[in-house]
Amino acid sequence: MLRRFAPLAFAFLSLFASACRSTPPPPKDFARELAPGRMALEPVADPSSIPFDLGMTEKETMLASIEASLSYLKRPSAAKYFPYKDAEFGYSITLERAVRSLERFKAICQETATGADLKKRILGEFQVFRSVGWNGQGGVLFTAYYTGTFDGSREKTDVFRFPLYRRPPDLATTPEGVVLGRKTPEGGTAPYYTRQEIEGGALAGKGLEICWMKDPFDAYVAQIQGHADIRLPDGSILKIGNAGTNGAEYKSIRNLLMSQGKLAPEKASLGGLEEYFRAHPEEIKVFSENPRYPFFAERAGDPVGSLNVPVTARRSIATDKAVFPRGCLAFCDARVPEPGESSAGANNFRQFVCDQDTGGAIRAAGRADIYIGRGPLAKRIAGRTESEGFLYYIFLKELAPSVPPPSPAPEPPAP
Repeated sequence: MLRRFAPLAFAFLSLFASACRSTPPPPKDFARELAPGRMALEPVADPSSIPFDLGMTEKETMLASIEASLSYLKRPSAAKYFPYKDAEFGYSITLERAVRSLERFKAICQETATGADLKKRILGEFQVFRSVGWNGQGGVLFTAYYTGTFDGSREKTDVFRFPLYRRPPDLATTPEGVVLGRKTPEGGTAPYYTRQEIEGGALAGKGLEICWMKDPFDAYVAQIQGHADIRLPDGSILKIGNAGTNGAEYKSIRNLLMSQGKLAPEKASLGGLEEYFRAHPEEIKVFSENPRYPFFAERAGDPVGSLNVPVTARRSIATDKAVFPRGCLAFCDARVPEPGESSAGANNFRQFVCDQDTGGAIRAAGRADIYIGRGPLAKRIAGRTESEGFLYYIFLKELAPSVPPPSPAPEPPAP
């Protein structure tokens, strides 16, 4: 009796299996938000398989990044962001513990000569945490950013027509930089101008132009990256960095173009976007769909991140500061394709970094952005970096609470 239905059952199962194979998996939502009150990190029970031993290269840059983080964490303003804690996992990272962790890791970097020794010390002295990622299993999408070099001018000309603006004096923010809005003559605030309004002339004629760009796409990239080197007509370089935004929510132009079928997923890198807008200059109007608008200030030296400390090439990352601990020591297990390499392949970026910046598009526990550096090579690398990996944070193990010695037994009464 069962055999009579076996062919039919087999056909049904084959059809079902075929349908399952043809149904693509749901897209990975790297921007998925955490539940209210949750932080991005969870303790790792057994960190022995994490490749900490591969993070021993270029100690000098790591030490520079640590010094930058320590300078931030030792400011009075850093105290308001600690303790960093999560009730579900039951941990609490104090500011003092974050500072001691960086100072101890700095000493270890200076003392150790091999990766094996480094890993041994980390496993012995530090507690390891991992980002829960977009899926609760640690998946983090790593992208990269850089400081580009663009042609520009301090004066508007027929060639240089697209402005970048200084921070407007009527932009109201908290001491921590949270935008409150636009100051009104009545003493209140109103929502600040959107990108569409600014590009329509809301700030024109106020002397706020820090420079003028030749290309609208370059101007937009400089805004998204947050800092830029502007090559002026006389050959000198004007260095500019982020000085705040209008406070509007960031909207990804890349994702918008993909949703409209104008940009294929395999062309969704920075290089692919540049190629698209060079071929379709009329499409620059889509920039106004992103209401967020960054402002700039002249900056000497290295680019500065959102913690107001210099970011170090390949040693600084940008994360969502609402769910990750500011300035702290982290370890990336990701892929950064070098020139000539495929963007696919095994993870090769196994580096210790410090969490020192915030990206306009970097939100949630499933996203992190690696700062690559300056110039054309950094641009090529950053534009092709997009891989899923893991992000770890390490803190010194908490000291066991001291137990006072037992009180001495009372002397027996004299006979």
